[in-house]
Amino acid sequence: MRTQILLISFGLSRLLSVEAQVQFELFKSSDDVLERRDETIELPVANAKTHYRSRMYIGAQLQEVEVLIDTGSSDFWVIDREIECNGDNALLKCPNHATFDKSGSTSFRKNKDLGDFSISYGDGSSAKGIYGSDNIRLGSVNGPVIKAANFAVANDTSSSEAVCGIGMLAGESMAKNINYMGQVWPTYSNLPVQMKEQGLIQHTSYSLWLNELDELEGSLLFGAIDHSKFEGDLQRVPLIASKNLPIPIDFSVMLHGLTYHNAVTSESLLTSCNMRVLIDCGTTYSMLPMRLITPLMQEIGAEFSEGHNIYVLPGEKFDSVKNNSIIFNLSGVEIRTPLRELLVPMFSQGPLDSHSASYYVTLLPVSDSKSSTYILSDSFLKNAYVVFDLENKEIALAQSRTNGGSDRQIELIGKDGIKSIKKAPLYGNTKSAFKVVTIKSDAKPDVKDTNGTAAHQGNTSTSTRVSSANSAATGTAISESPSSSGLLSSSSASTNNGLALKLHKILFSLALFVGVLI
Repeated sequence: MRTQILLISFGLSRLLSVEAQVQFELFKSSDDVLERRDETIELPVANAKTHYRSRMYIGAQLQEVEVLIDTGSSDFWVIDREIECNGDNALLKCPNHATFDKSGSTSFRKNKDLGDFSISYGDGSSAKGIYGSDNIRLGSVNGPVIKAANFAVANDTSSSEAVCGIGMLAGESMAKNINYMGQVWPTYSNLPVQMKEQGLIQHTSYSLWLNELDELEGSLLFGAIDHSKFEGDLQRVPLIASKNLPIPIDFSVMLHGLTYHNAVTSESLLTSCNMRVLIDCGTTYSMLPMRLITPLMQEIGAEFSEGHNIYVLPGEKFDSVKNNSIIFNLSGVEIRTPLRELLVPMFSQGPLDSHSASYYVTLLPVSDSKSSTYILSDSFLKNAYVVFDLENKEIALAQSRTNGGSDRQIELIGKDGIKSIKKAPLYGNTKSAFKVVTIKSDAKPDVKDTNGTAAHQGNTSTSTRVSSANSAATGTAISESPSSSGLLSSSSASTNNGLALKLHKILFSLALFVGVLI
């Protein structure tokens, strides 16, 4: 069948005839008025940098609401127009983003079969209300419509943001039961599932591109992949179930290591691990085990603040490290994140510069516990292009391309999902365990300076530290004995070319080898 693709740049739509794909733009939060300019709408305001949201239009009267886009949850809910914005909800800013008047929509229907709605989030916020259905248009009043879309209307919430959860059905707040065959109940068809059921897309899948730190918009593309938005090749990794569940219920994948790379000296510090992390665009800062990030923070020169439970980089060190990077290794797929994009000024609302007294490092340390949830959030996703396949329970990853390409290159995701995308080198290495491998390279391989001449020459030397889960928090990372296959992984989204890249791969292989020994 033929449907429409919706392109929106801050609200103004252009409709193109393309089979089975739906796109609407995400924009960073702001309280300023949008300005229309030709075929775009420009938002000339400061970036709030806390989350991403999109516009939707609900009901026959096309009531506009703005919702936070969240891959870490599965329920779509809006705030009731009749909610009390005082008393227990004194901090709730109801008028901030338009609420929904269910009595003012002639097409709204309460869904009594689903019972009462109740959800809570990791940050402590929650919402309660009723389930219902109504027609929802995506992105603009002329956008693609999901008929009788399922969502909730909250009349009691501690959140000022409505949420559009686009996770799997098993992650819905009402899903309470799961059997050994992976059957989950009760559930309902959420937004991505209804798109497929109504023929808007061929497969329950979508691509997420958040763009770089200072850009105002990214995109969420349902049913398709835009090859202009990433570098190299996509690689496929499996979703990982928690220890006591037979199937994945969220977008958790395996993290196999972090590397801190010094752009000047080409030295690297690698912490190797095997652990589940949740890919969650609804969370602002990433959260990882203390022992995993401590060696990297020490190398950077950041200091742990007991009072704030966060690492802080002194302002005088900013210039010396701002061009360095941290590389995330997910099943052998390497995503490079510039260190400056992980720093937030403590006493300044302006752009990053060396004048701020100190900087928070937005890799938040959390307890080294098997029951903890570790998260890769917006601070990671700004540098990754991610394709979510909800039916095959996989995602595909590549290094994000800054500002996207000049020409869109759209590929539909067919009925088989992303199965044609090649597997990542460590696709099958999915067992988590608490062991530690840290390797530091003192090597200075041949690299070229800005004049194109050799800047460093030297031999590779490494030091290795290994400890178990009982070691002190100031130790090193968390890892598991991995398989010996696929150790020398290649990645199109990797670091520098030439010997610096080869050195990094050797270090990663050595870390995994030591993990096998322990």
